[in-house]
Amino acid sequence: MTEQSSANIIVRIIDAMRRHMRAVIVTSCIVMAALIVLGIFVDKAHAHTEIEKLPAFWAVFGLAACIVIIVVSKLLGRIGVSKREDYYDK
Repeated sequence: MTEQSSANIIVRIIDAMRRHMRAVIVTSCIVMAALIVLGIFVDKAHAHTEIEKLPAFWAVFGLAACIVIIVVSKLLGRIGVSKREDYYDK
């Protein structure tokens, strides 16, 4: 498979996900809920700290970490990483 054809496949997948955004959101929420429910049944006998013994701790921790990464990335983009298109023309 060439690099061009694999890029084309990725573009088609992204376009399909954009067309079916509601289904993507519903599916994502179902998967997150399933991971939280499965996290309840994880063996907590080898937990290093008390907070790790809470049901679904790692699923909630992972979701919170992703949200923090997104917020920080957007903040960095606003305060200087992103520049106007004519930035180098001046």
